[in-house]
Amino acid sequence: IEDAAQAHGALLEGKMAGAIGDIACFSFFPSKNMAVGGEGGMVTTTRPELAERLKRLVDHGRDDTLESVELGTNLRMSEVNAAVGRVQLKHIDSWISKRRENSDELNHSTKIRENSQHAWHQLCILSDEPTSVISYFDSKGIDARVHYPIPCNRHQVYSEHFQHEISLPNCDLIAHKLVAVPVHPSLSGEELQRIKDALHHSTF
Repeated sequence: IEDAAQAHGALLEGKMAGAIGDIACFSFFPSKNMAVGGEGGMVTTTRPELAERLKRLVDHGRDDTLESVELGTNLRMSEVNAAVGRVQLKHIDSWISKRRENSDELNHSTKIRENSQHAWHQLCILSDEPTSVISYFDSKGIDARVHYPIPCNRHQVYSEHFQHEISLPNCDLIAHKLVAVPVHPSLSGEELQRIKDALHHSTF
């Protein structure tokens, strides 16, 4: 199962995000690279049998005869949200290109794997003093934040499914020190320059 929640438009070694695993999950949450005017998401697969089952699962487990043949739920997107999404799909390539331009403007040292392209949901930086960095960015009117401060295995609700004592040092490091900086396509030239200046003057 491929987690492509923030990877709209990304390319990994010649394969588009959404075509790498058996199933891929995209998010249309308003802050993601593509939205639908509300909550939503998309699942993709290259396997016809999985596609048929997914169609049933999001519609109460019903088949083409409207009989529920397995347990499912109601995850159908509304027609309004779908209409918004269809319009956004026409613009997503240009939006992703703009995100890449903005990221290149802010950070010239990132190395991307050959035959791959980053989608740049956010520009993320590791900082030993994330609170200070975020405070400094905030003083400059820049919305920087630690997006996911608690790793999945540390959430109380998952305590029965994960071993809390398991050692995941890299995960813990990233969770507490990863500061996300905006690179979205709506940034103005002045806003981009302000972020660039803040990055230059910050101590990570």
